[in-house]
Amino acid sequence: MRHNPMVNLQPPRADDAVPHSRVLTPKEAGQLLEAALASPARLKGELLAEWIAVTYLTFARKSEALRLTWDDIDFEARTVRIINDPEGRQHTKTVAERTVPMVPMLGALLQALPRHVTSPYVFF
Repeated sequence: MRHNPMVNLQPPRADDAVPHSRVLTPKEAGQLLEAALASPARLKGELLAEWIAVTYLTFARKSEALRLTWDDIDFEARTVRIINDPEGRQHTKTVAERTVPMVPMLGALLQALPRHVTSPYVFF
Protein backbone atom coordinates (compact mmCIF):
# COMPACT_ATOMS: atom_id res chain seq x y z
CA MET A 1 0.00 0.00 0.00
CA ARG A 2 1.51 3.28 -1.11
CA HIS A 3 -0.96 5.63 0.50
CA ASN A 4 -2.31 5.55 4.06
CA PRO A 5 -6.12 5.94 3.73
CA MET A 6 -6.31 7.16 7.32
CA VAL A 7 -4.01 10.12 6.85
CA ASN A 8 -6.81 12.62 6.07
CA LEU A 9 -9.31 11.21 8.53
CA GLN A 10 -10.40 13.70 11.16
CA PRO A 11 -11.34 12.45 14.64
CA PRO A 12 -14.93 13.20 15.65
CA ARG A 13 -15.50 16.39 17.60
CA ALA A 14 -17.11 16.15 21.02
CA ASP A 15 -19.99 18.39 19.95
CA ASP A 16 -20.74 16.04 17.02
CA ALA A 17 -21.08 13.02 19.27
CA VAL A 18 -24.45 11.37 19.54
CA PRO A 19 -25.32 10.73 23.17
CA HIS A 20 -25.27 7.02 24.06
CA SER A 21 -28.59 7.33 25.81
CA ARG A 22 -30.83 9.95 27.23
CA VAL A 23 -33.64 10.13 29.72
CA LEU A 24 -37.12 11.14 28.63
CA THR A 25 -38.23 14.53 29.79
CA PRO A 26 -41.22 14.55 32.15
CA LYS A 27 -43.37 15.81 29.26
CA GLU A 28 -42.20 12.99 26.96
CA ALA A 29 -42.76 10.42 29.71
CA GLY A 30 -46.28 11.74 30.23
CA GLN A 31 -47.02 11.50 26.51
CA LEU A 32 -45.68 7.96 26.40
CA LEU A 33 -47.80 6.91 29.39
CA GLU A 34 -50.90 8.55 27.90
CA ALA A 35 -50.36 6.60 24.68
CA ALA A 36 -49.87 3.36 26.62
CA LEU A 37 -53.03 3.98 28.65
CA ALA A 38 -54.98 4.53 25.42
CA SER A 39 -53.52 1.39 23.82
CA PRO A 40 -55.90 -1.41 22.74
CA ALA A 41 -53.63 -3.77 24.73
CA ARG A 42 -54.91 -2.03 27.87
CA LEU A 43 -58.39 -3.38 27.20
CA LYS A 44 -56.94 -6.91 27.22
CA GLY A 45 -55.49 -6.38 30.68
CA GLU A 46 -51.90 -5.91 29.58
CA LEU A 47 -49.77 -3.83 31.91
CA LEU A 48 -47.88 -1.81 29.29
CA ALA A 49 -48.40 1.57 30.98
CA GLU A 50 -47.38 0.18 34.36
CA TRP A 51 -44.29 -1.47 32.86
CA ILE A 52 -43.31 1.80 31.16
CA ALA A 53 -43.80 3.72 34.42
CA VAL A 54 -41.73 1.23 36.45
CA THR A 55 -38.98 1.28 33.83
CA TYR A 56 -38.95 5.09 33.78
CA LEU A 57 -39.10 5.54 37.57
CA THR A 58 -36.35 3.00 38.30
CA PHE A 59 -34.10 3.75 35.29
CA ALA A 60 -34.19 0.02 34.57
CA ARG A 61 -33.44 -1.45 31.19
CA LYS A 62 -36.35 -3.17 29.44
CA SER A 63 -35.06 -6.63 30.28
CA GLU A 64 -34.35 -5.67 33.90
CA ALA A 65 -37.91 -4.44 34.39
CA LEU A 66 -39.30 -7.61 32.83
CA ARG A 67 -37.20 -9.76 35.21
CA LEU A 68 -38.39 -7.82 38.26
CA THR A 69 -39.83 -10.13 40.93
CA TRP A 70 -41.85 -9.35 44.02
CA ASP A 71 -38.81 -10.39 46.09
CA ASP A 72 -36.90 -7.49 44.50
CA ILE A 73 -39.38 -5.00 45.95
CA ASP A 74 -39.04 -3.93 49.56
CA PHE A 75 -42.06 -1.82 50.48
CA GLU A 76 -40.82 -1.41 54.06
CA ALA A 77 -37.40 -0.06 53.06
CA ARG A 78 -38.97 1.67 50.03
CA THR A 79 -36.40 0.25 47.61
CA VAL A 80 -36.36 -1.76 44.39
CA ARG A 81 -33.48 -4.10 43.61
CA ILE A 82 -32.61 -4.15 39.91
CA ILE A 83 -30.72 -7.25 38.81
CA ASN A 84 -28.93 -7.04 35.48
CA ASP A 85 -28.82 -10.78 34.82
CA PRO A 86 -29.42 -13.22 37.68
CA GLU A 87 -27.96 -16.15 35.71
CA GLY A 88 -24.83 -14.22 34.73
CA ARG A 89 -25.22 -14.96 31.02
CA GLN A 90 -25.07 -11.33 29.90
CA HIS A 91 -21.90 -9.37 30.31
CA THR A 92 -22.36 -5.63 30.34
CA LYS A 93 -20.33 -2.65 31.42
CA THR A 94 -22.53 -2.06 34.46
CA VAL A 95 -22.78 -3.77 37.80
CA ALA A 96 -24.91 -6.87 38.10
CA GLU A 97 -27.20 -5.43 40.77
CA ARG A 98 -28.25 -2.04 42.08
CA THR A 99 -30.84 -0.77 44.51
CA VAL A 100 -32.95 2.26 43.68
CA PRO A 101 -35.18 4.27 46.00
CA MET A 102 -38.91 3.83 45.64
CA VAL A 103 -40.47 7.23 45.04
CA PRO A 104 -44.07 7.55 46.31
CA MET A 105 -45.56 7.30 42.80
CA LEU A 106 -43.66 4.05 42.18
CA GLY A 107 -44.72 2.60 45.52
CA ALA A 108 -48.39 3.32 44.83
CA LEU A 109 -48.14 1.89 41.34
CA LEU A 110 -46.45 -1.31 42.51
CA GLN A 111 -48.93 -1.84 45.35
CA ALA A 112 -51.83 -1.52 42.91
CA LEU A 113 -50.46 -4.16 40.52
CA PRO A 114 -52.12 -7.59 40.50
CA ARG A 115 -50.07 -10.51 41.76
CA HIS A 116 -50.17 -13.77 39.87
CA VAL A 117 -50.46 -16.78 42.16
CA THR A 118 -48.01 -18.99 40.24
CA SER A 119 -45.50 -16.37 39.03
CA PRO A 120 -42.91 -14.51 41.09
CA TYR A 121 -42.61 -11.84 38.39
CA VAL A 122 -44.16 -8.39 38.69
CA PHE A 123 -44.93 -8.39 34.96
CA PHE A 124 -46.07 -11.92 34.15
